[in-house]
Formats: sequence, structure tokens, C-alpha cells
Amino acid sequence: MMVASLGVNAQKITLGTYTTKDHGHYQGELMGGKPHGKGTTTYDNGDVYKGEYVKGKRQGHGVYTFADGEKYEGDYFQDQRHGKGTFYYMNNNKYVGSWYRDIPHGKGVMYYYNGDVYDGFWYAGERSGRGKYTFCTGQYYDGNWKNDEKNGYGVFHWGDAYYSGNWLNNERSGKGTNSYAEGDKYIGQWEHDLPNGKGRYEFANGDVNTTWGKVRADMGHPAPFNLHYLGVGNEQWDE
Repeated sequence: MMVASLGVNAQKITLGTYTTKDHGHYQGELMGGKPHGKGTTTYDNGDVYKGEYVKGKRQGHGVYTFADGEKYEGDYFQDQRHGKGTFYYMNNNKYVGSWYRDIPHGKGVMYYYNGDVYDGFWYAGERSGRGKYTFCTGQYYDGNWKNDEKNGYGVFHWGDAYYSGNWLNNERSGKGTNSYAEGDKYIGQWEHDLPNGKGRYEFANGDVNTTWGKVRADMGHPAPFNLHYLGVGNEQWDE
């Protein structure tokens, strides 16, 4: 190993080469014979890291370029992506935000290759907590997430219609309100993304002063139908 001295202190910085424990070929600043400061490491598989080291480990700011074209640019701690950083994925997704031990964790934004955007919280690499997912079409969901799915309270806007209420595993489930494009509104229970249980439609039960209650009255039935339950099933009948 060849070195050139940059100082005369007891903990002096030198320039040289070093083979890292993960079989990388390092060239840059050294202290005590280990990478410390700025340097570049090239790996046998084609990966390249260029950035800061502390006592032999990637720590501080750095850029890690993978052989397949993916790239991370941001903070490192103890050889792991940790802090703030941006990851460019091979499928053209891009994540900008917080990292914890090599995984997206905390507040971050994912820009998807198709134009969709998620802006919110992550837990162990999955959407979890409060976040807003905006589709490239303009539709969006703003609410709670768990295990990378819509879970808890949230609002989904389709543009001319919306749902506001509870979700379970990406489906409307529990109590919620769905306002339809034609102006009707359902308020009640949901199961597996469909109205199911106790609830009411404004057309069926709404007052004549509501939009669809008036339509019902104009059709000759001003009195509500008193519809209290709506069941959706998949019964099969003999042919």
C-alpha cells in the first residue's frame, strides 16, 4: 500500500489504497491505515461508491452507483443508507426522503415511472402512516396507510366523485360516505369495497330538498323509500 502524508499530527491523513472488508478497491484518504475522509471504492461486480468514510466505513455524504444503473445519493452511517437521500431505481421510480438502516423510513416522496406520486410516511420500506397518493390522471387518495395499503380513515377523489371514510387493505370497509358523479350520495356501512349493511341513499331516503330527493319526488314518489339495509352477495342459482 502506497501512501503520501498530508499532515504531521498523531492522527495524520494520508492518501493511498485499501481493500475493504466487502472486497472493494478503495483509493483516497486514509487514517490509521483505513479509509477516512473522501475516496472512491470500485467493487468487482461493477458497483462504485464515491464519498466520505469514517474509520473504514461509508459515513457522511456519498454516491453509490450500482452496476445495473440504479443509484443512491445521500447520507450514510456505518456503511448503510441512513438519513436523507435519493434513490434512482432501475424501473425509473425515484424516492426522495428519509432512510433508516438501508430502507426508506420516515417522511419521503416516491415518484413513480408512470407519473404517479406518493408523498407521505414510510415504515420499513412500505407506505405507512399519513400520506397522499396522486395518480397521473389527477385522482388521489389522502389518508392513512399500513403495510403499503390504504388502511384507516382516508378520502379518495375521482374528480367528479369521492369517498370519505374507513378503509381496510385497500378496500372501503366500515363507515363511509360515497358521493357519486350524478349527485347521489350513499352514507353507511361498507364491506369489500361495496355498500353492505346499514346505510342510506339520498335518492331512496333523502329529503325532497336534497338533490336526489327532489329527483325522486319529481318522479312521483316524494315519500322516502325507507331503505335501511343494502346487501351485496354472490349467490349462485341453479339454471
